[in-house]
Amino acid sequence: MAQKALAQVYCLAGPSQTGKRTITRWVASELLNVSVDKLAQHPDFYYLERASDPETGKLKKDLSVAQARELKARLQNRPWLGGYQVVIIDEVELMNAEAGNALLKILEEPPEKTVLFLLTENDGALLPTIRSRCQIIQLGLVDDETIARSLGYARDDNEASKSDKPVFDPGDIEKVMPLAWGRPGRAIDFLKNPEALENVESEIERWQRLQGKAFYEQIALIENAFGDKDDAVRGREKLADILEVWMMQSRQSLLAGADKSIVATIDYLTEARKLLQQNVHPKLIMEQAVLRM
Repeated sequence: MAQKALAQVYCLAGPSQTGKRTITRWVASELLNVSVDKLAQHPDFYYLERASDPETGKLKKDLSVAQARELKARLQNRPWLGGYQVVIIDEVELMNAEAGNALLKILEEPPEKTVLFLLTENDGALLPTIRSRCQIIQLGLVDDETIARSLGYARDDNEASKSDKPVFDPGDIEKVMPLAWGRPGRAIDFLKNPEALENVESEIERWQRLQGKAFYEQIALIENAFGDKDDAVRGREKLADILEVWMMQSRQSLLAGADKSIVATIDYLTEARKLLQQNVHPKLIMEQAVLRM
């Protein structure tokens, strides 16, 4: 790796499961001269993500100022092994205001031989002062053939993989590919976790049943979508996943020749996922979503 060409702060932005974590962990392993599976044990590797509430065990809604300050304190020390220090901050857009300001102080004067990777689905949600200090790398969706080949499987015999055999069963790869939506990580998750695939297939079935129904029937169909009412964060994440399935199905319908009025539905579903991160009542969001179908 041409380490001399490295900047100190990168922001990898793009849809979930497009490789942000995989890429940055590989770069970290190269810089620290350790295998990816042993990164967590390396004293100069720091991975910052949302913590769990010690009392409830549930995932917190944001990255806290305490986490950012702890990171700053650790980076003030010299690298334990005398080389690089590497930091990965996941879902950096979920930093609260205080944490964002603490991170900004790190970015203004990052320690020597320290590389920070900020991972986000939406770099536009970052503080402008943070964004301006990063080299932005946009990760897009990947075509199905590339994903299939990365798994050791090629549909075209003329482009057969160099692997002795596919990483996963070719039949399973074909099954998940239409639902991967250009996201390699999503395809792998489905292949490793059939239950996750079944959940998405069930949600597609719900979306199909919602079409053309009366409003009271639609409300009945989404009644079980709200999940654990005692865990608001996880409940909103579940609804965001549901809305994403509906949005992708709507896009596929548009590509298949559906009436262009469906564009308004797609726009709302996109906006609805953002509203879930705010204080808008989830049930109201979902009711508005089905009204547009």
